[in-house]
Amino acid sequence: MDLQLASRVLWRFKWLVIGGMILGVVLAVLSFVRVDVNGHPAISYRKHETWAATSRVLVAQPGFRLGNSLTGPATPADTTDAATQAAAEARLPSLATLYATFVTGDAVNQILKRSGPIKGKITAASIPGGPSNSQVLPIVSITATGTSPTAAASLSNRAAAALATWVDSQQAANGVPRNSRILLRGLNRAGEDPNTLELIGPRSKTLPVVVFLAVAFAAIGLAFLLENLRPRRRAPSLRDDAAHENADLVKAVS
Repeated sequence: MDLQLASRVLWRFKWLVIGGMILGVVLAVLSFVRVDVNGHPAISYRKHETWAATSRVLVAQPGFRLGNSLTGPATPADTTDAATQAAAEARLPSLATLYATFVTGDAVNQILKRSGPIKGKITAASIPGGPSNSQVLPIVSITATGTSPTAAASLSNRAAAALATWVDSQQAANGVPRNSRILLRGLNRAGEDPNTLELIGPRSKTLPVVVFLAVAFAAIGLAFLLENLRPRRRAPSLRDDAAHENADLVKAVS
């Protein structure tokens, strides 16, 4: 394409092109945000972000046995056999893996719904002991998604509380002695530490870019179409002048 010709066409229809660019910007913005003119004017995004928040729960026994360097009775009055105690402590990681599956179960979800609707996705898993370690820790990690950091953190914390409530109610209903019960202790509440929050789905800007480019190209294309429909008169060239002189000479001779 002749760049000089293209520049002349765009300059000739500059107001059309400029108007198309302005229209493209306006439509691109409107495809990204929503303007509410009812009552108090307000601007809101058309699409929400997706945030993930994680809370962690420790699966433990009564007392602070993790603070005891010896395997066996925590106090002289404790008659728990050392082998039985060691077996109970070794069972905690397996319980963490099992309890992680309960988080998304129907029973826990019923308790969760009592505190509000479930607007987001909830996942749970036990935490591995290390990058190259196949063992897991007695810790349940609960991750929830939401349209804002607050919504995601709230859902994650509610799910952790619902799991603890369900486990406690099942132990009470089945008559498990208090000194033998499993306790779920919160390690990290979602939202209290920025490291527990993560933006996993930012707002896409693809649609506004596509809208702007479509309108801009349409305006430029319309300018060239109008140029073809209404071309400027071409300036006479030397060849045309010579042709006219020959025609006049022929007429004079005849």
